[in-house]
Amino acid sequence: MPLLLIVESKVISRSLNFLSSLFRGKGDDDRPTENDISQQKKIQDSSTNERVWPLPESWKAFETYIDIHPTAVIDASSTLNIPLLPIGPHCCLKIGAGSHIFGKFHLQKSNARIIIGDRCHIGSSTFIATKEINIADDVIVSWGCVFADGSNHSLHWSERCKDVTIFREEYLEHKGHAVGRYHDWSNVPVEKITIGPKVWISFNCIILKGVSIHEEAVIGAGAVVTRSVPPCTFAAGNPARPRKKLFMSESACESPGFSNGSIS
Repeated sequence: MPLLLIVESKVISRSLNFLSSLFRGKGDDDRPTENDISQQKKIQDSSTNERVWPLPESWKAFETYIDIHPTAVIDASSTLNIPLLPIGPHCCLKIGAGSHIFGKFHLQKSNARIIIGDRCHIGSSTFIATKEINIADDVIVSWGCVFADGSNHSLHWSERCKDVTIFREEYLEHKGHAVGRYHDWSNVPVEKITIGPKVWISFNCIILKGVSIHEEAVIGAGAVVTRSVPPCTFAAGNPARPRKKLFMSESACESPGFSNGSIS
């Protein structure tokens, strides 16, 4: 009788294990998968405050006004200039996870901002923001490029005739620091620049105000971009013009606009 109970117990145990495996899925066990480990690592990376690379010393004066992800790497050659500090809380510069930055950033007004997404590479290029420069995820910007979302001066002499005098006096007054706080922007055209995800901008390009470069577009070396560029398009020249359509990935080129092409 005891032997029969033992046999029945083993049969019941095997049956329960079989039924449990059906609910878990074939071949599953309690060990974490590679995806589980990857997701856990992302959570840990995002929750830690320890930087993988120290901020440049010159950036630390602006820490109240910037949001740099702990996994972003900012090279020591990268510079940041905010001559007009915001009154009250305002993020002037945001850089996402896993980005590698060598650029030079200049914010000309207290409410200007520059946003750079995740996994971006920004070479030794210059970003001059009067309103906003918005760069999405997975963007490559090579060296020698200039992004300027404003004209800085009016087209009409009567409206810019005092610009140099004001700039010089301000330079002397502040010993070369905080230049631009007295500049008259009332007659200066300013319009946001938006760069969509997975864009590649080659070296020595100029990206001017109001331009949107859409998802997976490529800008050829030395281009002067004055008009928006459609998705999955290679554009080059001065002024830049579409030269050919690029390979359409599953995530891009589904519409003339962005597919999640901006960062809020």
